[in-house]
Amino acid sequence: MKVAKMALISALIIGLAGSASAQMLQGSLKIEPTALSFGKVRPGATSVRQDVVLLNPTDVTLKFTSVTATGPFSISGNTCGSALTPGHSCQISVKFHPASKSKPSVRPQTGTLTITDNVTNSPQVLKLAGIVTKKLPKSRRHRASNVAIALARPTGVTVDADGAILVANSSNNSVSVYAPGADGAVEPIAAITGKSTGLMGPNGVALDAIGNIYVANVGQGAPPRGSITVYSANANGNASPIATINGSNTGLNNPQGVALDSVGNIYVANSIGGAAGAGSITIYPAGSNGNMAPSATISGSTTGMDQPSGIALDEKGNIYVANTGGGESHHGSVTVYRGGSSGDAAPIANISGTATGLRDPEGLAIDSSGNLYAANFNGNSVTVYSAGSSGNAAPIATIGGKGAKLAEPTGIALDLNGVIYVTNQGVRDLGPYSITVHPAGANGNVAPVATIKSKSSKSDSEEKLAREP
Repeated sequence: MKVAKMALISALIIGLAGSASAQMLQGSLKIEPTALSFGKVRPGATSVRQDVVLLNPTDVTLKFTSVTATGPFSISGNTCGSALTPGHSCQISVKFHPASKSKPSVRPQTGTLTITDNVTNSPQVLKLAGIVTKKLPKSRRHRASNVAIALARPTGVTVDADGAILVANSSNNSVSVYAPGADGAVEPIAAITGKSTGLMGPNGVALDAIGNIYVANVGQGAPPRGSITVYSANANGNASPIATINGSNTGLNNPQGVALDSVGNIYVANSIGGAAGAGSITIYPAGSNGNMAPSATISGSTTGMDQPSGIALDEKGNIYVANTGGGESHHGSVTVYRGGSSGDAAPIANISGTATGLRDPEGLAIDSSGNLYAANFNGNSVTVYSAGSSGNAAPIATIGGKGAKLAEPTGIALDLNGVIYVTNQGVRDLGPYSITVHPAGANGNVAPVATIKSKSSKSDSEEKLAREP
């Protein structure tokens, strides 16, 4: 008797823990992966989602009755519905959200995902786990002593789980940290600066799950050049990096942007070099250090890259790249690559054309719904695109106009509430440089809700390093 015709009624229990690389076949339902590990998350915060894919390899429709999660885990998406037809797959997405009063521990919190269906040989279990890590270090909550770092050609920006704002200053070789809710002419509460830091034309900045700080440095001298420097979460002052990716084997070449996925893999946008000479994306395993080769490199004429600058990842692991050159209208593009891509990979989406409103995009961010935000350097705007956009797609929102105070915007980030943070390198009634903060869902010529400016500022002629050394 065929499995598909056996008496069915089962409970498939998926527990989330450990590694997620194996594949499990239970009865007539194929499940991948067999476990989920969410890494380290702060109390009260929410992890990025992870997905379980179910495949029906039979010629009989599989039927689902219920899907539930236990422990500090929740189902954030479910495309399976009530039935899965032959030869098709569906996806269940899960997030880890430890309670705000959870105590940090090296022991993981665990739970299970239970799927009731008509598959045989159940209950079946995939485990889920996540680790509760410490809250933001006190050094980010209190003003740093003897630190007075002016904004200086601010480029990359990111916001941590507590709302602290980290900014890479490309022309004074520093990373400034501003208090949550900062507004006006204020000094940073901390700053990484000094010869020991290894900062050299910092452009992109990103955080991992425990708050460590990753910086893409353009470098100095003839290409290939550049580095990725990594600092502990409580780094301040003339702090040495805890890791540095640098050297001839790394494939780094004028790195502009950096991003991390949910397991700590490092993605870097290199604006020059690559197989076609138009730039590349180099990817490094979590914990990388030294002169090590990337685990994957996306480059070549098929990729559609042209001077990549910003980079972002969505919850599925797809890679979004802001290209300041090329595009259908010669004003840049955003190319999207499937997670796991390598070599001369064709993009799965390419936003480009006159209707897009793109004007040399440099920074990218993605919200919890998958909508894409682009900071347009020469458009003095932020354009927003619905999830899955491709081609000559019109934005669903555009922040711009004199009231918006955007002036040569370069970097962009969103906090957990969808509030938008933008670094500006131009002058628009703001002084030389600024960080403008815009409300979630902003659209049109809307004034920012906050504007961070330097309490004191140096002129370009006083700065020691130009943005493009």
